[in-house]
Order: sequence, then structure tokens, then C-alpha cells
Amino acid sequence: MLRRSAAFAASLLAGAVLALGSCSSDTPVPLESAPAAATSPAAPASPDLGLVGTLTGTVTGTVTGTVNTATGTLRFLTCSLLPQQASARIGPQGGTLVLGQHSLTVPAGALSSTVQITARQNALSTVALEFEPAGLRFAVPATLSVDYSRCFSPLGAAKQVVYVDDAWQVLEVLPTRDDRAATQVVAPITHFSKYAVAY
Repeated sequence: MLRRSAAFAASLLAGAVLALGSCSSDTPVPLESAPAAATSPAAPASPDLGLVGTLTGTVTGTVTGTVNTATGTLRFLTCSLLPQQASARIGPQGGTLVLGQHSLTVPAGALSSTVQITARQNALSTVALEFEPAGLRFAVPATLSVDYSRCFSPLGAAKQVVYVDDAWQVLEVLPTRDDRAATQVVAPITHFSKYAVAY
């Protein structure tokens, strides 16, 4: 009985060896590799839509966002202001034009003749003073004082008077004294155009 069981086990073992031998091959079977990921050209960089949005806003009368200048990134003050306008005749002896809480002081000798000067604050969301006649130049710098008591800016932010064009591009950052106690910025100007306050 024991001899018959051993013979049966031996025959099973021999069959298993033959079965394994028949499954093997002299030719190696390569492993299936994953297909290479398709490469596509890099997508073009998207334009800076923040600036486009800012310029679109200015066209409709709202000035928001940031402006990149050679000196860094500036933000216009956010204000709650009413439109106003004032005029004054100022000659070689000098004088002061007052527009609400803002003022322009022209020193003696800055003008060679008497000029009708007009200042305008438009109904915008920031301080923006526009002066006429456009292109008027002063032989001696005039002093522009701009009130920002009805504006919001982060605590401690240094405020600057900036010269801007009609598209709200900052053309010049003026040397500015920020009188925080009086909530005014004071800067010298040498010509007329549009001035705003940024930080």
C-alpha cells in the first residue's frame, strides 16, 4: 500500500515537471511597458487680465486695482467724494486756488502773466484733481495740497502724489510729504495735468 502511494506521488511530480517545462520558452517575453505620454506644445502664457480689468474700470468712472511703475506697484486710494470745480485768476504775484479741502499755492514769479486756473475733482472712487489750462508750466514749482480724509488706505501706508495720464498710467511719482495729522499730502508740481494720490 505504501509502495503504491509513493509511486502515485512520483508520477504526480513527474507530470508537474513536464507541465512546467512545456510552459517555458527559450525566447524571453518582454514586459509590456506603458505607452509614452503624449507630449503637446506648452500653452501660451495668458495675459495679465488684472491690468485689463483695471483699465476697463477707469473707463466707466471707477479707479481700482494696481498700477505697475518703475518704482514698484502702487494702488490708488479708495475714496467717497463728490464732484466739484473751482477757478481763480493768478498772476506773477502768485496766489492760491482752493477746491474744497484741496489747494494749489502758486508762488510769486511762477507765472509771467495772469492765468485763469481751473481745478476739477471728478466723480471717481479716488482723489483725482485735473487742472487747466492743460500744459501750463511754472517757472517756480507750485505747491499742491490734497486732502484724503474721505479716503481709505491701510494703516501706516506711505501716500504719494502721482502724475497720471488719461488712461491712468502713472507717469511720475512726486516727492511727497504725508501730513497724517491733517490727512493731507503735499507735493511740488511744475506743470498742469491730472494728479492722484496712491500708496
